[in-house]
Amino acid sequence: MIAKRKTERNTREIWVWMIRSGMRPARIAEAMGVSLALVSDTISGRKNNRRVLRYLMDAGCPKEHLDLPEDLRDAI
Repeated sequence: MIAKRKTERNTREIWVWMIRSGMRPARIAEAMGVSLALVSDTISGRKNNRRVLRYLMDAGCPKEHLDLPEDLRDAI
């Protein structure tokens, strides 16, 4: 069994950025064609969905709030 990595995602700061940017998880989910649960779980750090993280980065979310997985950090 592979141990899950506990993220240090700064959920509070991501939410502050989202509110200031007028973003909502439901709109992100709709735009990406994914479930709201996937977006919410990724924001909270329960999941590490690379597509959702990339979407947030491309929308301008500060990378230091996202605690990106190593493969995404290396791709930047």
